[in-house]
Amino acid sequence: MKKCCFCLLWIVLLLGCKDTIGYFHDDTIQVERLFDEIQQNTLDRVWEFGLLEEQFWNRARIAEEYGINTKGMEVYIKSAVSEAELCEIAIWKKDTNDDKLIYNAFRYRLEHLEERWGDYLVKADALLKDPAIGQLGSYYYMILGEDNEKVVHYIQKYK
Repeated sequence: MKKCCFCLLWIVLLLGCKDTIGYFHDDTIQVERLFDEIQQNTLDRVWEFGLLEEQFWNRARIAEEYGINTKGMEVYIKSAVSEAELCEIAIWKKDTNDDKLIYNAFRYRLEHLEERWGDYLVKADALLKDPAIGQLGSYYYMILGEDNEKVVHYIQKYK
């Protein structure tokens, strides 16, 4: 009986002590760490993706490029060092009941990029017509760039 109780206690402790930092589903994601790891995988050539800027976008730039006021929102956006690469990752924490608000911001951004680069870059049509857009837990994401599906699979499994 003691062995059984000890085993049950051990299982409870193991389950209770697992590291959940980085999980999207329970809102404990460390976005800065995620972006660093995506950047490292790009440098290691795990996928073809543009090198991202060092700093996250400020609210003024987000408002201009996404057509939305982000006051009070948790938003993380980085784009490629060279804008012509059409590489960008946007992660928004859902803090509103209006899901369309964020999806409209994504659409606005894509239309803005199409106007700016559509006639100049051969790859623009393919990239802008097929961004990875979705939701993980209470976070929305838009991944734009080559190998965007590989990046999405990475963040879906991110722990």
